[in-house]
Amino acid sequence: MNKSEGRKERIDRGIKVRTSGIYAISSWKEISYLLIPRAALIVGLLILPLVITNVYWQRVLSMVGIYALLALSFDFLTHFVGLVSLGGAFFVGVGGYMAAILNTKLGLSPLFTIPLATIGGALFCTVLLLPCLPLRGVYFSIVTLMYPLLMARVIEALNILGGTEGIVGVASFPSRWVEQYSLFGVLLVALFGLRRLVNKDIGLVFRGIKDNDQAVKASGINITFYKAAGVFITAAMGCLSGAGLG
Repeated sequence: MNKSEGRKERIDRGIKVRTSGIYAISSWKEISYLLIPRAALIVGLLILPLVITNVYWQRVLSMVGIYALLALSFDFLTHFVGLVSLGGAFFVGVGGYMAAILNTKLGLSPLFTIPLATIGGALFCTVLLLPCLPLRGVYFSIVTLMYPLLMARVIEALNILGGTEGIVGVASFPSRWVEQYSLFGVLLVALFGLRRLVNKDIGLVFRGIKDNDQAVKASGINITFYKAAGVFITAAMGCLSGAGLG
């Protein structure tokens, strides 16, 4: 095989990888096959807050959205980056406490505390997890499990941040509808946004790190940066869940 044939083979292989999720649409039946499941999900989430009027089941609906966001973040980090994190409770706790402090100490509205807690909490969690990024498999999982357990013991022993009772007097959303539609809107953006992200170039790097991080590192790519980016995305969704849960 000469040089030009080898280059053509590499280009064809790259095109095949990048177009593996593209469908050839030739009829309305195939278009419906792609659009109906997505439309059913979106319409269903928009209708549910209008149909469910009981206060208890409205709260259950909000909890379902929060845990769906957490499940989505866990699946992203595990399935595409190859890091199994058991520290989801740590992300939730950081987001919840940060939103509560911003609300009770600075008097900010939940419409401001939740975005600030999401970004600030994600940065905080990513910095704390940076020393763990060289680890893989069960070693990374065990270390991430240590963070929520350690945080709970420190809060309980030092009686800080409200101790075992938590921070009281935290303001909620102006109405239940604002809470639910904001939550479901974020959930839909995260769902379709992550699906779009993993099909981009950065998604190929994530999958390469999952399959063989040393090969990716040998090609000159900074795997620590991309692992940190994956942890930041996961932590942001976890902190957002915690801020909304509070």
